[in-house]
Amino acid sequence: MKITRKQLKRLIEQVLHENQVTHKAAINMAKKLHDAVDGMGTAEDAIGEVFAELGGSSAPNQALTKVAGLYKKMYKAHLSTDLIDDLSQEELFTVIDANFEGGLDILLDMELEAAMKKPDSITDVVLSKIAGYAKQGGKTSASWAQSAAQSLTTKL
Repeated sequence: MKITRKQLKRLIEQVLHENQVTHKAAINMAKKLHDAVDGMGTAEDAIGEVFAELGGSSAPNQALTKVAGLYKKMYKAHLSTDLIDDLSQEELFTVIDANFEGGLDILLDMELEAAMKKPDSITDVVLSKIAGYAKQGGKTSASWAQSAAQSLTTKL
């Protein structure tokens, strides 16, 4: 059976559409992430599940950006800040990057961008100062950024 270009194009579009994160799914992911970090303890498994779903979508970076935007709108908080505050550096890598390669880089970029927009606390000042240094080869180095933030904190 021979398939035409038009049929192939429709098939590809259908597969891509099926793997997109819908608005409703993004809302549910934002809720699940908030529930995972809200209150005592952190539900790392729930966070991992969301990032696995995001990483498996046809446009993972856009999907994460959509979820983070909804999270901010729904909870008046930055997703990146809540995750970074609740998870250790090791957990950030194992829970997020293991399920969505590059997901941690995107989160850290969001955090640095938010800090540079409104430097109103010592943490924000430190983050805004390291923003220019934290990028190495187009990727953010979490361990480097953390050590830079610690060294700048002692100097401020």
